[in-house]
Amino acid sequence: MIISSHKGTEATKVLEIAAESLEKLKTEILTLEQKADEATGKIMPVKYVGNTFGQWYSNIGNHFKESSIRSSNSPKAIAKRAQTYLKSLYIPTVKTHKKNIPAIKNNKALEAKIRLIMSNIGIATQYTTYEYKTTRSTKKTKFTHSASFEDDIKRLIKTSDGFKNIKTKFVEKWKDINAYLKQKQDKEKAIQQKKEREIATENAEKQRAALTIKYELPYESNWPEILETILAKDKYLALAHALMMNRNDWNDGYWYAENGLGQFTIETDEDKKIYKNIRDCIDNWDGDSRVFRDTEYNYDIISGMVDQTLIADYTLAYRNVND
Repeated sequence: MIISSHKGTEATKVLEIAAESLEKLKTEILTLEQKADEATGKIMPVKYVGNTFGQWYSNIGNHFKESSIRSSNSPKAIAKRAQTYLKSLYIPTVKTHKKNIPAIKNNKALEAKIRLIMSNIGIATQYTTYEYKTTRSTKKTKFTHSASFEDDIKRLIKTSDGFKNIKTKFVEKWKDINAYLKQKQDKEKAIQQKKEREIATENAEKQRAALTIKYELPYESNWPEILETILAKDKYLALAHALMMNRNDWNDGYWYAENGLGQFTIETDEDKKIYKNIRDCIDNWDGDSRVFRDTEYNYDIISGMVDQTLIADYTLAYRNVND
């Protein structure tokens, strides 16, 4: 019963309540008409897209490998063939689904229309019964059932063609292909990197052996020992090395630079300039090792005074010590 908030005589109240009830009825009728306009009034057939991926092959590497010697069986080629096949299964379902869209839209509107009508005339979508579960039961159990018209809706009015599930499977299988490709590429990359490391190790060993012979060192000499021998060959190289080490590591302040300068022998006027320049950098140290890169006699300038063959050997030894 609708309770009016208006005041007045009893007759006026009755009229007001009647008017409100009539307005509510008009609103419900309008809603029904709008819902009715959304549907044709007839059930339209919806074609099921089918179990497309029942034909899919889980072992991508084996199934999509080709026996022809002209065909590439690289992981990338296999993945491409798998993707092409997957799309050939999926595309027809997309076309079928597009054709189904008007029917699905109509049937959904029709389904809503039926439920709205049933609701407005007072028929619920479900009902309850109380029954004995077994012959031995002493109390009745509550059971909820769907109304028969709901069963008819589900049985006769199709509002899905299975495409949503197919789309989900398509995305999953596309990811499977990408995962297969990445796994194979990662494996190939790891093999290639291992091969490169083995080659680099072999080359480094040959280079080490050659330098031990060149500098008349014991054959078992390691890279740090070879580097020390090369640095001892040239005072400019030794100082440039110390300055560069300080540029890269200043945790102990100017230790490398001062140690290198302490071993530097002054023999020429330019040697005096070099010594004074580096000494000034140390004496005026402000914690910034870039000074050894930017000063007048920086490590690049000093190393430029060294024979380039010796520089090449130094570079090789330094790289292997720090690898």
